[in-house]
Amino acid sequence: METYRAGSWDIEVFHGNYMKTDELSALGARLGIKIPDIVTKSYVCFKNSESKVAYRIDPEGALNMCSLSLRMQKLQTEGELYYDHINVIPEPVRVHHSGSWANKTLPKDSLFNEADSLQIQAKEFDPGCDWTYSSPYKGELLQIDLSPQIDLKFRETNENIPLEMLGVDNPILWSTDILLYEDELNDNGHSRFNFRIRCMEDCFFALIRSYLRVDHVIVRIIDTQIFHKFSERKILREFQLKEADFDALRSSGFDISPQWLIDPYQSDIVYQFLPLKFSFKDYLEY
Repeated sequence: METYRAGSWDIEVFHGNYMKTDELSALGARLGIKIPDIVTKSYVCFKNSESKVAYRIDPEGALNMCSLSLRMQKLQTEGELYYDHINVIPEPVRVHHSGSWANKTLPKDSLFNEADSLQIQAKEFDPGCDWTYSSPYKGELLQIDLSPQIDLKFRETNENIPLEMLGVDNPILWSTDILLYEDELNDNGHSRFNFRIRCMEDCFFALIRSYLRVDHVIVRIIDTQIFHKFSERKILREFQLKEADFDALRSSGFDISPQWLIDPYQSDIVYQFLPLKFSFKDYLEY
């Protein structure tokens, strides 16, 4: 367990081991979805004891937002912004070779033979789950002490995160990076969900990232940037969805090389080549 005092916030970062097979099965049963190959027991929790507010990021919450039905419940389109809302539902993605299976008639002695139908439709695998694990999860706001009850709400804003405070002239005093889950998508690409944070003398900046690469099809990054200036009682967030198909990436001059495909920092490398498709900014005052 790592702990760091950042202004009025205590940041707890637990670097957990990979879940075992029985733990993965239990998690899948609890969430009602197929679980990625690798899920860690890691989590992050920001706690402000003075304001009785906490902000938590964990694998179960992130994977919960891969449930298609739950996404519809949590999608916030207008009105009040609830503590665990999401802003967008990512478009479904098919694997590169799915078109060759669509409406394909199989011989009767095939291993895939079914009594009433020989038609196979190209689909997104589990109809109740995003098989790419491309999660729009932004973390969850919690109340530490339920007495008295606090009205926890984010509010929409046009205020930008002050990037000038994140430059090299503001040295990083502490930083960490944790993996929450990842999956190779049955050898069709890569999906990874991780969290990073860096603390400076006067602020902290955190990043929740869901990264997706479906080979020969699409690259997608879903980011939630979180910023807090210690002299203010406010947290700023910016949610972004960026994506491009492989043809568009090549047209932009990006080199889809074998080296990039195995680079552990491939999301950082491709980030600037992905056009912004959606952005939403909000803040919490406490």
